[in-house]
Amino acid sequence: MVIEHDQQILIHTPHLKDKYRGTRMILDMIEKYRSERLMANPAGDWGSSKPTAIPDFIMELRRRGHSEEFIRKSVYDNPVAFFSQSAKFDFVRPEHRNLGEQSSN
Repeated sequence: MVIEHDQQILIHTPHLKDKYRGTRMILDMIEKYRSERLMANPAGDWGSSKPTAIPDFIMELRRRGHSEEFIRKSVYDNPVAFFSQSAKFDFVRPEHRNLGEQSSN
């Protein structure tokens, strides 16, 4: 249905006790889709969360033989494109940031 309507997919890992198991379950599902509309987005909105959810997701994608291009689109490019559709999302890519001079202290 998402492909038919040219929409993006937001995958939220299930709130399972074993987050890694939930991530694997999602990976099983997403392998049916191309990366053009795929976005991995961990939430820390309630309950305990796993700070390594995205690194775990990346490692599992690599283990399954996915390309670095697929991984980058899924965990960086597509989330930026998705959230950039909101007028309130103000993101400057790291390569375009002016970090200024660092303090010598």
